[in-house]
Amino acid sequence: MQRKSLVIIGAIAILAMSAVILLMEKQPLLKSDFNSSNSSRQAPSGSKTYEDLDYGFSFFYPQDFSVGAFSDEENTKTVLVQDENKKTGVQVYISSFGEDITLTPERIKKDAPDVLMNDVKTVSLDGVNTVSFGSVNSSGQSREVWFVHKSNLYQISTPQTQRSDLKNSPRSDLDPLDDIIKSWQWNQ
Repeated sequence: MQRKSLVIIGAIAILAMSAVILLMEKQPLLKSDFNSSNSSRQAPSGSKTYEDLDYGFSFFYPQDFSVGAFSDEENTKTVLVQDENKKTGVQVYISSFGEDITLTPERIKKDAPDVLMNDVKTVSLDGVNTVSFGSVNSSGQSREVWFVHKSNLYQISTPQTQRSDLKNSPRSDLDPLDDIIKSWQWNQ
């Protein structure tokens, strides 16, 4: 009887370990593939540095914000930068694009005709031309910056905030999206 119990417990342990290994390989939820403390870039006062080791870029973000990076099976990555009260933040969504092109507003309209674009501008981000625009989606108004680099599509977005939303932040004079865009640097 005792031997049968040990065999059953052993089989359950092997199955559990196998399931954990399979889940870790299939769906890593939070990856420690970024560095926010030992970066080679010196962050200005009141800021920290986010350095992405997978895609080879870094940017500065307000020191009272936190960062999380999530990847999935589809070779996509989402980087979330938000304040402690979750009133404002920035999302960087990266996905494989299959082409290494200079993205244009016309191409966005062709590939995503439902995306509403207003106040469209071209902005340079460390040598890469981007499309910057305002948009409206199910969550409300947003500011967007989209571009392609090394065959990956980067979609950086933030909810359209009012300056009053940032009044309690020590850096209320700055917009976190502007901080990120102005400080973005390719490391490769």
